[in-house]
Amino acid sequence: MKTALLEESQLSPQDLVPILGNEFMVLEVLNGKSQLSENQIQKLANFFHISPSLLTDIV
Repeated sequence: MKTALLEESQLSPQDLVPILGNEFMVLEVLNGKSQLSENQIQKLANFFHISPSLLTDIV
């Protein structure tokens, strides 16, 4: 996930734990070591109020 979304929203990675499940998963996604599932993409898109297609470049 792009850290720009977090910065623009003034959020920390910890704020994504409820969406992605745990801190390890958040860090794995942010560091490019893990890919998002379609379900996670939808949840993040809803959370950030953006189109899921804007997140598909990170899958």
